[in-house]
Amino acid sequence: MAVDFTTNRLYWADILFHKLESIGLNGMDRKITLYDDRLMGAVSIALFEDKIYWTNPSHGVYSANKFTGRDVQEELSEMLSIASLIIMHPMLQNEEIKVSFQVPRVYFGARKQIQQFPLLSVGYQDNLIGTVIEENIKKISSLDVSHKHGILVYSDIQRDVIARVNISDDMGFSNEKIVYSKDLHSVEKLQLDAVTGNIYWVDVGKKTVEVASLNGEYHRVLIPSSHFVQRLTSLAVAVMTGHLYLSLVGVHPTILSCTLDGISCLPLSVNVYHPNDIVLYEGRLYIADGDYDAVQILSVEVPDGGYRKVHWQGYNRDLTRMAIYNDVLYWTEDKGTSLFSVSLRNNQDETIVLHDIIPLSSIVIWNPKLTVVENACSRNNGGCSHLCLPVSQNSRVCACSDGFLLQKDNTSCIGGVFHQRPFVMKYLIVKMGQMRKKVVVTRQQ
Repeated sequence: MAVDFTTNRLYWADILFHKLESIGLNGMDRKITLYDDRLMGAVSIALFEDKIYWTNPSHGVYSANKFTGRDVQEELSEMLSIASLIIMHPMLQNEEIKVSFQVPRVYFGARKQIQQFPLLSVGYQDNLIGTVIEENIKKISSLDVSHKHGILVYSDIQRDVIARVNISDDMGFSNEKIVYSKDLHSVEKLQLDAVTGNIYWVDVGKKTVEVASLNGEYHRVLIPSSHFVQRLTSLAVAVMTGHLYLSLVGVHPTILSCTLDGISCLPLSVNVYHPNDIVLYEGRLYIADGDYDAVQILSVEVPDGGYRKVHWQGYNRDLTRMAIYNDVLYWTEDKGTSLFSVSLRNNQDETIVLHDIIPLSSIVIWNPKLTVVENACSRNNGGCSHLCLPVSQNSRVCACSDGFLLQKDNTSCIGGVFHQRPFVMKYLIVKMGQMRKKVVVTRQQ
């Protein structure tokens, strides 16, 4: 027998009926993991990560996935009469586990908590999950980290606020500070501009795309509700090219490529069915597309959408949120009680990173080695008095908070305009592949 403390289950091999079974440590939820003749005479078993290993007295050592019983492999051959099997994990040999600030970390929203988990090269360990913050939190919907500013930002859709905490060198966290809370109606996805610290988000309730400074002092509706007939699900910000990508679901689901100032948008030439999430990684846009029967990860060369490739496909899966680090895709599915990964290099090696945990609503990965490249907004906020919005690596536009007007110098703002700016929108909803029509937003002062 072997105890798996990461899932709180007891595993054993039944050598008479050639099967592997497990049961919860509370004596409930008994399951048969595997029937296989190679379990005959399995006198010893051991667990490591997502695999279970057992001895076969006439062959050697075999392994299989401990959750599904699939992928049975012969690990050692021609080793007869093995009586005992033990796996040594180097991280478990220390009395006290200390994880360096320089280790990449996964942050995820889990109901009323934000938790963290180190990505260690020696393997994944559920017992290293730590709670970052839980005071005041009601329901986390999205989060992101600023490597430059050392800040974790998140949205709470039950309180309808966007808040932040500072990350210290020893991985400690400051008290929560509310960044923005005025007239929010369900912020499902937000993302930080790694250069300026501006926060971009989609408000599903209002059908708007908005931006605010990191301290919340300046705020602006970039694209108003009159633009969207369909439901917004996610966004991805490309600060070096000055683009904002939006995913929409509905009668004609689509992916839009917009300028970061919200002036114009253009549909990408990709056929999507139900894009739940989009993520930018090394110049490509990855789209989690669920059409109820399958989930696809599409790779699109940005900004024009000229390249498309299916990276991974899993049937009867409902991928909801994802993150990418070091050519590995991490994602959660509909119920959110597990975290999965797959290599983007060979589209194989699918792994269950975390299992049977508090349902996850959002994930982001802290990369301590990430280098933030400068753009036109890097220094002195680009000379803008309110918001600096990059439109390319070498150019920017200054934008004013709602209720303020941009002056003739195109950098300073004047107050006293307290009505919402009217927008004139021209946008035709069409099926992708039939027509591409540019979206033009005209602001009337």
